Amino acid sequence: VMGGFTALMGLWPERLPVYLALALAGFGLVVLMVSASTLMQRGVPLRLQGAVFGINNQISKAVLGLAGIFASALMAVVGLHPALIVTGASLSLVTLISLANLRRFVSRADAHAREVDVLRQTPIFRVLPIGPLERVAAALERIELGRDEAAVRQGEPGEHLYVVASGRLAVMV
Repeated sequence: VMGGFTALMGLWPERLPVYLALALAGFGLVVLMVSASTLMQRGVPLRLQGAVFGINNQISKAVLGLAGIFASALMAVVGLHPALIVTGASLSLVTLISLANLRRFVSRADAHAREVDVLRQTPIFRVLPIGPLERVAAALERIELGRDEAAVRQGEPGEHLYVVASGRLAVMV
């Protein structure tokens, strides 16, 4: 979207459309930054999140610096409006190329959707935000019990918390 608005500024260099395109591109940038941060929190293991956020921050700064150098050189060679068109088209192309990887990343983040749904129906977990809830869901172990099979016996130490996803359970003392 941001690439399209950037190209629009080069194609239609009137003030009002450029201001609108800048406002929409800025809004798109905020949405992109928030969603990227949320996706990283959901898709990256907790023990790696600090490193991933740090690396992402450094790469973002490096890309921004290189983009400024490249944009200045491009404007000097072809002029402002063609440079905006090339930049916008390049952003759109990079986005299209990245979509397959983004879809894989999102599917990994949603890998425990069924478990999250079960936990959301459990009062003790209902209050958790999505990030911690997904971490709990990822740590779950699924067990299936047959009829008259015990999950735990009276007198055994309590080492697990059981959440019933489907079926019925009886408690007998």
